[in-house]
Amino acid sequence: MDKDTICALSTPYGISGIGIIRLSGPETFQIVKKIFKPARRRKLPSVWETHTVRYGHIVDGEKIVDEVLVTIMKSPSSYTREDMAEIGCHGGIAAIKSVIALCLRNGARFAEPGEFTKRAFLNGRIDLAQAESILEVINAKTEKSLEIAVNQLTGSLSVRISEFRKKLLNILTMLDYDIDFSEDYGEIKKDNLYNQLNSIVVEMQQVLQTGQAGRIFTQGLKIAITGKPNVGKSSLLNLLVEEDKAIVSEIPGTTRDSIEAIINIQGVPFTIVDTAGIRHHGSGIEKIGVERAKKWMKKADMILVVFDSARPLDNLDLQILKEAKNKPHIIVLNKCDLQSRLDKKILHENVIDSPVVKISCLTGQGLNQLHSAIMENFYSGFCQMEDIQFALNLRQQNSLEKAIKTLEELRNVSNKSTDIVAEMVRYSILCLDEISGNNISDQVIDEIFSRFCIGK
Repeated sequence: MDKDTICALSTPYGISGIGIIRLSGPETFQIVKKIFKPARRRKLPSVWETHTVRYGHIVDGEKIVDEVLVTIMKSPSSYTREDMAEIGCHGGIAAIKSVIALCLRNGARFAEPGEFTKRAFLNGRIDLAQAESILEVINAKTEKSLEIAVNQLTGSLSVRISEFRKKLLNILTMLDYDIDFSEDYGEIKKDNLYNQLNSIVVEMQQVLQTGQAGRIFTQGLKIAITGKPNVGKSSLLNLLVEEDKAIVSEIPGTTRDSIEAIINIQGVPFTIVDTAGIRHHGSGIEKIGVERAKKWMKKADMILVVFDSARPLDNLDLQILKEAKNKPHIIVLNKCDLQSRLDKKILHENVIDSPVVKISCLTGQGLNQLHSAIMENFYSGFCQMEDIQFALNLRQQNSLEKAIKTLEELRNVSNKSTDIVAEMVRYSILCLDEISGNNISDQVIDEIFSRFCIGK
């Protein structure tokens, strides 16, 4: 691991009230002493006290660059477990550039993306699962996704992985003992071994299911709004996001490209996509829009099929519905404030087992029912929101699935030698270590932290 001192802006770059410049590494305090002058002619201490804040100025020789607060955090009681300092200067571009330039000129180097958190991981303050959750905290779109990310940062997932690892290590110790001393003390009881492994597999599967549900809260789901032109798709988008995101017009085909917006329903972030109206004929830009609409129907996790209840259903309506049936979908009957002209018999014949919600995008009637239908469509009988304490990203999910699959192959241990069983248990432990970061390549570590912003 690098032993040099790094520096970066930890707040968003641009004009703001304050900017926080962070330093970490062995030369941190020496650099601060060179560029910081305490106010009121106070002297710098010969030994820094940890977790203290000092007021003064950043200076370039005798020239005052900015008025600042400097926070001191000594190793190991810091974010990176290294000596750290945070300089709170004014958030103007010139002030930030000047202070960073002074830090670099006096011995620091510019930090790479995520390097502060990477050092926290490499120095053992957090494991890899906790480090990845920091990115989820930053990117949280709802209160629930923030709650899950914070729980994971404090170790909710790490504790469960550690428990599985400890149980498997106990089994591995027993297996290794049996290999070495079976001639003296007799062979291991394989029925007892099977019961232990099966119990661990069941617990792992529960964590996998919960973690997959948690990912929905942290990463969100995509919902495509589809239907013929002028049935109210754009109006529905505006109603869901509570702003005029899309242009609404009586002219068919106004939406010629996909419009995206993020909404929060009961703590779950949804990306809502208003697609171009689907029609039989079209040319140029409109035709491209229709093709994109069909692609979104395939990519979406869920589809809202919008019909104009003031018009009779036609063959194109039924064709759109047929294409949507391959995905979880909800039938949305718009303009319920007007007299319905839908043939109920045709509707019921073609929407068997499909949720149907009547709504008026003009008055807002039926919006709560649509919210409920969306949530029921995804979570009916699956899990309770309050039960989710962590989320699994795809990397963590793949590692856990490998561990589970390996242990499932051991359910019939009677036809396997103790050596083989031990090696398969050992492999499962290595899979769990991939989640915590105890068994992972430098290349994967670099890739993970490259997704972080500079300064974190």
